[in-house]
Amino acid sequence: MAMRPIDVALEAVRFLSLTRGADEPTPAPTDAQIAEAHALLGRPLPPSYLDFIAEAGTLMPPDWDLYWVGPPDMLRRNLVVANQVERDHDGCPLPEFLIAFFDDDTGDQYCFDTRRPDEAGEYPVVLWDRDRAGREQLDEGLFVVADDFLDWVKRYIADHF
Repeated sequence: MAMRPIDVALEAVRFLSLTRGADEPTPAPTDAQIAEAHALLGRPLPPSYLDFIAEAGTLMPPDWDLYWVGPPDMLRRNLVVANQVERDHDGCPLPEFLIAFFDDDTGDQYCFDTRRPDEAGEYPVVLWDRDRAGREQLDEGLFVVADDFLDWVKRYIADHF
């Protein structure tokens, strides 16, 4: 039987945690926290991301800065808080149609481009480059790095670890 894409992504993160160590467990988000995130972001989050964070809380490596849906005390690691910070950035504010979900440690953000959902509610993943002017990035087109979140997880781990 073939593995589901979510199983492949979780297995990749599990392997990474075995080699690099695992961070403190992060609880799966509640339905209320997900609803609040959708309301505050003004858009739904992709199902694959929500499925992933529902299962990956005990697997996350300590140096993997994936934003999470959860309580505000998660501070900068909280998806909603992180996006508010990025939208208020002086030099290169994040557009409303992008939802940042991962900081690559240089300030660049991997984001869901919510302008183009597919029939399953998944979004392409784009890179928001903090060193380029926002208008320039939008005029030239955002760099699509993966078709969806689970594809991004597998590619990111393969490329960076």
